[in-house]
Amino acid sequence: MMKFLIQATVFNKELFGKAVFVEGHDVDGDKWNEFYLVNRVEAECLVLVDISGRRRSLHIENFEGNDGMKLTVLTKGDKN
Repeated sequence: MMKFLIQATVFNKELFGKAVFVEGHDVDGDKWNEFYLVNRVEAECLVLVDISGRRRSLHIENFEGNDGMKLTVLTKGDKN
């Protein structure tokens, strides 16, 4: 299982090109419940592309705390 955070404050660069499922509410209160492709990985931000080609940015503060968002990295053989 790949860790999506290398440290508590930095995204793992190995997420680039991976399919992910993001769920929960971000710090702005927007609901996320969708599959994405990781288009770019920065230390504190992921740039994601949805199935329609729309880009969304997801910042690391959305994952902090017990009620933060959840990100699942999909691997070959996953049946979601």
